[in-house]
Amino acid sequence: MKDLCKYLKVSLLLMVCTLFLGAGIKAEAATPPKVEGLKQISAGQQSLTMKWDAVVGNDIGYKLQICADNRFVSGVKEQIERYNTEEYIAELSSGKTYYVRIAAYYKSDETALGPWTEPIQVVTKPGSNKNANLCQTASGATSISMKWNRNPEANAYILEYFKSGALNNKLRIPLGNVTS
Repeated sequence: MKDLCKYLKVSLLLMVCTLFLGAGIKAEAATPPKVEGLKQISAGQQSLTMKWDAVVGNDIGYKLQICADNRFVSGVKEQIERYNTEEYIAELSSGKTYYVRIAAYYKSDETALGPWTEPIQVVTKPGSNKNANLCQTASGATSISMKWNRNPEANAYILEYFKSGALNNKLRIPLGNVTS
């Protein structure tokens, strides 16, 4: 009987210690890992298509955010993609720069959101410049000068030129090299 009392006292003491020591410990919900490989795969005048690498797991969904501000303070548009690793984003302005980031979440617990990716810069396609009025203004032995009306939505131009009736080359001209 003495052994039984001693056993009960020790058991009760261990249980009380466990309760007091474990009272401040909270289990944190597991979150999915960070999404990798976010990239823009196409651009329309008012849309973008984004793609990313899948996060391993059956219960994974994705939340995308797009914003004109890289700090995502205001004007944030969110889209949920529950099954695929590609998303079409519409209703954007043509020729505008946006920032996109993505995070994975568990479909069974949408509050368990993984870390956001670093925002990437994306650009929609500028509107057409039908009134470009492209014309040659000067030429030399190895150079030519061109003039055209600037498209306010463009951030660069691609100039294609032909030599002897065949497409010879495409030249990308950043906006900083264009004088209006």
